[in-house]
Amino acid sequence: MSGEKMRWPGSVAAVVALFLAALAGGCGNFESRDNADKYVVYKDPTVIGSIKYPLVTGYPHNSNCDSALGAIVADSMRYYGLDAQIGLINSGAVRWNPSQGAANDILPVGPVTKGDVNKFLPYDNLTGISPATAPSTVVIVGLTGKLLKDTMENSFSRMLSDGTPGTSYGRFLQPSTTLKVWADATKPVGSRITRMALNQYNNGMWSSAGDIDMADTTVKYRVAVPSKYMNASAPLDGHTAILTKGTDIVDTKLYIYDLTVNYISKFSPIMYGETASCTDAANRLVITHQ
Repeated sequence: MSGEKMRWPGSVAAVVALFLAALAGGCGNFESRDNADKYVVYKDPTVIGSIKYPLVTGYPHNSNCDSALGAIVADSMRYYGLDAQIGLINSGAVRWNPSQGAANDILPVGPVTKGDVNKFLPYDNLTGISPATAPSTVVIVGLTGKLLKDTMENSFSRMLSDGTPGTSYGRFLQPSTTLKVWADATKPVGSRITRMALNQYNNGMWSSAGDIDMADTTVKYRVAVPSKYMNASAPLDGHTAILTKGTDIVDTKLYIYDLTVNYISKFSPIMYGETASCTDAANRLVITHQ
């Protein structure tokens, strides 16, 4: 099995049930952006691959917990991002169009089409029509352990201690499978990240490549991020102020939508699965709540 297919599936049925229950209970009131039926791009039936487990595409889950869909997109950015070690994508960019209703907040097992990718990357496709304005390319930036910690602290800064999303929770970052983060949402903002480590793939298994020194200001990690994070004239959710302190910044000119399509095509069937709890030790994001 390819290393890019490896994922801890967890209890898929449990997380799907929990997500739908939260949605029914009013977890997040969505404003409908656009009626997807108006856009031909969302109907593109071209099959590019398949998924082994259902994926949650709804905003509440992707913006406050370990998300398989977020991992797929972040891994796509990392895999094609030159020498990138880590990929990061904000949850506001990885979600299904909520105007389609709760029934579409689960991407079912089976074929994945180009239209599906356009639906869960509503801002980063190449259609040139609303809502696809200013699609992002992948930028590689060198971040020290300290800057990487600052980036993840900002990611968790709006999360409430009881695990609910809070405000402006689109800033919540989904990392690639090569980064593992432990966070305690009960701690004060700015001191919630308790540990970070790199993951590596060797001999058919993912394993730890060692902890990241979160105070270090010399060792640099190559991180793939959307180009919109680096736009000082339109800063994004506090990430821009941190990431632009990085060095050796290179715009790959590769679009996130294209890379995600290519990744799913190359590594299908995609075997990333949801985990049953945000506190699951197997997660990329291991989150403690009160």
